[in-house]
Amino acid sequence: MKKVFVSICVAGAALAMSSCRSVEKAVPVSSINGEWNIIEVNGSKVAPGESRTLPFIAFDTATGRVSGNSGCNRMMGTFDVNAKPGSLELGAMASTRMMCPDMTTEKNVLSALAQVKGYKKAGKEKMYLCNASNRPVVVLEKKEAEVYVENAYYEFLTRDQHLDVKAAGVFEDYNFDVDYVISMGGDGTFLKAASRVGAKGTPIIGVNMGRLGFLADVLPSEIESALDSLYAGDCLIEEHAVIQVEAEGGILAGNPFALNDIAVLKRDDASMISIRTQVDGEFLVTYQADGLIVTTPTGSTAYNLSNGGPIIIPQSGSICLTPVAPHSLNIRPIVINDTAVITLDIESRSHNYLVAIDGRSERMTEETRLIIRKAPHSIKIVKQRNQRYFSTLRLLTVAFSLRRLTISLLSSLSSARLTS
Repeated sequence: MKKVFVSICVAGAALAMSSCRSVEKAVPVSSINGEWNIIEVNGSKVAPGESRTLPFIAFDTATGRVSGNSGCNRMMGTFDVNAKPGSLELGAMASTRMMCPDMTTEKNVLSALAQVKGYKKAGKEKMYLCNASNRPVVVLEKKEAEVYVENAYYEFLTRDQHLDVKAAGVFEDYNFDVDYVISMGGDGTFLKAASRVGAKGTPIIGVNMGRLGFLADVLPSEIESALDSLYAGDCLIEEHAVIQVEAEGGILAGNPFALNDIAVLKRDDASMISIRTQVDGEFLVTYQADGLIVTTPTGSTAYNLSNGGPIIIPQSGSICLTPVAPHSLNIRPIVINDTAVITLDIESRSHNYLVAIDGRSERMTEETRLIIRKAPHSIKIVKQRNQRYFSTLRLLTVAFSLRRLTISLLSSLSSARLTS
């Protein structure tokens, strides 16, 4: 059973067996209730279908109904809930009539289910459907997870929204140990989840509840298929570099690690600041600007892009330094190797400045030197196989273009009303 934790805005190989007699003795039919992934048919492992999901079967022991997906089409039928423990015979299975490019899995599944005469459990998470010769023809794996919810969000759902949330438990801060993390919100929520995961190495799935995001790129309508792909092992896990900051002569109260960027910024009521920058101990330049962004490839499409910085492909092994509103025509962003150590000495007329670590701001005095380098750990992000970086980039470009067009049209309409 997989364990999943849900972030702030909401997270087997089949055993070949020659006989069903070698597993647990028969258990009551009520024990088969629920949804089960079909992971093996007649000794062959089942591969996910076109929708990237495994075929599955669901037993409702209260009504005696069975349903599921045989690999392409939905299927439904009945079974006898009053049969003796260990006995299971499915009635004639009806199904939809959709055609898929490859119907082999569906034919094999339906053929095997027609042979079923009994069942045997192998622990809580695996079950074997057997034929008249007591040989397993279908191997099932329980389709469920233990879900742990962040306490503040759990209180919001149950107390404010009056929802009945069935969770295995709640947690605070960093106190969780799970197989996967689900972040439901936007890219900001994803960054908060990443800061909590830290060096745990737990893969994160980002579900976007708002506009298109680079990190939270699973739409609400795609959650079920994304989780099915996860169960089927048919997803990609990308490792994204993290940077960290150390304060010499000062104290950072918060998490020093950033998945996106670390920005040094002037205070709201201050003039521009001077940022003397060294790379691996060698002087680079003194930026006269409102700030400086040190970004990872993951964060290159965020604050960095808004300030004219380049888009950097993930896993490119780079860090980019991008000034914010520089007081010079010659200062441009620069891309360096992510093995470099960046040293920043800041001067300000107000004698203090802000350091923002993935949007979490802290005030520092100008006596504090900042040292930024690549962190020893990375963040693992779950991606669907049909999701690619450039396709997301194109979608985001289209979304921004449509947004600008909408704003332009609204402005034109407002001007027309004023003129009339």
